[in-house]
Amino acid sequence: MKKLLLIILPVIVLLSCSVQKRKYQKGFYVSTLKHKKQVQNNTISNSKNEIGNETLALKTVPLPSEPVENAIVSASADNTFLLIPTQSKQKKSNPDSLCDKITLRNGDEYMVTILEITPNDVKYKKCDSPDGPLYVVKKADVFMINYANGTKEVFKEDTPQTNTNNNSTKTNPQYDGPKKTHPMAIVALIFLILGFITYGLGWILSIVFARIAERKIREQPKVYSGEPLARISRIISTVLLSIIAGIIVFALILALLFL
Repeated sequence: MKKLLLIILPVIVLLSCSVQKRKYQKGFYVSTLKHKKQVQNNTISNSKNEIGNETLALKTVPLPSEPVENAIVSASADNTFLLIPTQSKQKKSNPDSLCDKITLRNGDEYMVTILEITPNDVKYKKCDSPDGPLYVVKKADVFMINYANGTKEVFKEDTPQTNTNNNSTKTNPQYDGPKKTHPMAIVALIFLILGFITYGLGWILSIVFARIAERKIREQPKVYSGEPLARISRIISTVLLSIIAGIIVFALILALLFL
């Protein structure tokens, strides 16, 4: 019986103990199950206290000047939280979209700010220098203006207007009224007659006015008549002047011969 107790007692002691290999040191150590449970409970309670007492540190970073729409929160190993802004997909506004574009008829284009459009001129300033000088361009030299709001204005090229006189028949090629004798042809006839009184001076003026009358009548044959009258006055005045000149030359020759 005593031998049986001596055998059972060591077995009970061995069952109440556990053998575990050391991780970092050579050899083995013996720990009881009760001691192991107590050690585990102490470890768990200590870790809870450490977590409860531990404070999270937020790292102070400078805030961006522009509002951050998209950001990512990241945490480092030392419990530091960072607010990292992501690149915004929104495109920056183009400053040229706030300007007007003026296109001249010679093909030049400028980004400007239109200030005033008058019946004859367009006044503007350059878009990149609003405090700069004021520019003025003729409205006839402007082809198109594209405004910042998306609208555009096209300027038609002005056609030169012909000056109208009181006598509309001079500028109307479709005149179908009765022809009238050109005044210069009548004046040439008058000076032809006066040439007999003025010793040939009127004939010179008759030739001048007759040529003017012939040219005007050829330009507007549907409006004026009297070309034959002007031609006759010119021919007669020329013949009479030739006769007078011949007489003068003959008289000079005779005078030279008999002196």
